Amino acid sequence: MATVAEQPTTKTPRKARKETAHEKAARLLESYASIAAKIAKIKESAQSKIQPYADALADVFQELKEVAEQNTTALFGTAKTLGLEFGTIGFKLGDKKLILPEELNQKWYMQTVKDLVPGAVEEKVNDKKLIAALAVLPDLQAALAKRSIEVVQPNNFFITPKKQIKKSA
Repeated sequence: MATVAEQPTTKTPRKARKETAHEKAARLLESYASIAAKIAKIKESAQSKIQPYADALADVFQELKEVAEQNTTALFGTAKTLGLEFGTIGFKLGDKKLILPEELNQKWYMQTVKDLVPGAVEEKVNDKKLIAALAVLPDLQAALAKRSIEVVQPNNFFITPKKQIKKSA
C-alpha cells in the first residue's frame, strides 16, 4: 500500500492570481531601478580610478598642442598632419561660422544678404514664441486651426529610478 505522501491527490492545484498591470509596472520599475543603481555604483567606483588618467591625458594633450602650435613649421612644414610612431597629430579646420556683433543693424544685415545672396536668407517662425502667444491670441489660434495647423504635445514615456531602493518583501 502506498504511503500518504505517495498517494495521488484529487485536489486540483490553485491557479496563481494574475498580476495586475499596476503590480507588474511596480515590479518592473523596481527591477529597472535596481539595475540603474548598480550601474551608477559601478560608474562611481570606476570614475575614481579613471579620473587621474583623464586628468593626465588632458595635460598631455594641452602640452602636445602647445608644442605643435609653437613649432608648426618644424613639425609640419606645409602639411597639416604629422604621422608618428604612436599616432598622428595635426590641425584640422573646423566649420566656418559668422560672428555677428550685438550692435549690428539686423534690418540692414538681412536686406544686404537678401539682395546679394537671396538663397542665404530663410524666414522661419519661432514655434516656441508662437505657441506661448496662442494662449492670449484666440483669433490667431482659430486662424491657424482653420488652416489645419495644430499644436501637439507628445506624451513621451520616461523612467526615473530612485537613487536608493528598499527591497520589497
